[in-house]
Amino acid sequence: LRDVLSQAKEGNFQSLALTVDFSWYGNRERDIRNGFTIPPAYTLNQMYEALKKPAWTWDFLSNPAYKYALIKDDVPADSLAAFINSQIYPAFSWKDAEWLCSEWSGPKAI
Repeated sequence: LRDVLSQAKEGNFQSLALTVDFSWYGNRERDIRNGFTIPPAYTLNQMYEALKKPAWTWDFLSNPAYKYALIKDDVPADSLAAFINSQIYPAFSWKDAEWLCSEWSGPKAI
């Protein structure tokens, strides 16, 4: 976590927002029903939908992939659940939150 804080400071992040409502990945039935996966699995239906939106598709294909600044990218993303679970720590406590806030010098929100 110290590495993440260092990256945030080096990246000139100004504030710290700590969400405490997300300690475990739930059963996302809509994602399963719609075939949402990480990494993406491109289906014929998705390709058809992309053809219907040529400006969006061109923008998507002609720009670098969108990337979250502080998400671990060394974790294999063989499924959405595995990816999300690799990013969270269920044992995180209020004592950990207190420590995290003491390490951040800028504005904080919980």
